[in-house]
Amino acid sequence: MMSAGSSTTTNTAGTKARGGVGPRGAVRDSQVFVGQTFRKFRLLAGDRPFAVVSVDVAADQASGWLMVDPTQDAEDPFLKQVGIQAADRKRPCYITVPTDRLK
Repeated sequence: MMSAGSSTTTNTAGTKARGGVGPRGAVRDSQVFVGQTFRKFRLLAGDRPFAVVSVDVAADQASGWLMVDPTQDAEDPFLKQVGIQAADRKRPCYITVPTDRLK
């Protein structure tokens, strides 16, 4: 019990969780989500639109939707090399590519 002349103060500053907010400028992982950003990706038959979904900064890779031209890109050697199946080379496909191939 407390006497009439004494008081107790409890400081709670800095003890509550901040909702996942880290130090300013800190990068939690290598994924940076960029929203709806369109770039160009060079295939053998020409540049194609590439909708960036995420960028892995550490690995210098971007993931997103590549809009292929089915009449020109069905036999593209890069798409074959990365394992895009023949049916998928005829419509937009989700792919991870090196960032240095994007414009």
